[in-house]
Amino acid sequence: MLKIARTLRIALLTSLALLPAATVLAAPSADSVSNADSPGLMVLLIAFCVTVVGLLAYTARRMATLE
Repeated sequence: MLKIARTLRIALLTSLALLPAATVLAAPSADSVSNADSPGLMVLLIAFCVTVVGLLAYTARRMATLE
């Protein structure tokens, strides 16, 4: 269990460290100025949300086993 928690922490810290790159992904390119949605930013946001929900589920499961 400690190895899984350590891996999740490393993944979360890595994704948080890469979060400033989201501004580059969100910036529209010269070809798609009219397109406001960036697929790269959407992937980054979905990955971040999945990580947060996974960490919450892991914490809830750990708290349920405490007495």
